[in-house]
Amino acid sequence: MADRTGQYTAVVDNYLNFIYNPKLAAPAPTSWQDLLDPRFKGRLQYSTPGQAGDGTAVLLQLKHVYGD
Repeated sequence: MADRTGQYTAVVDNYLNFIYNPKLAAPAPTSWQDLLDPRFKGRLQYSTPGQAGDGTAVLLQLKHVYGD
């Protein structure tokens, strides 16, 4: 949506969350720790931290919260 002068403002808000396909991951994970369950092995996808700024930010946040 443009302002009165026709200018736009880009806004990005990177949330620390995950999405899932209920057809493939029932019951749904409810925490980051749930994603360590062996049933998710080989089924997770994540952005490449070296190529996406949000990927690096999320990894740093998870390291801060959970440690090494």
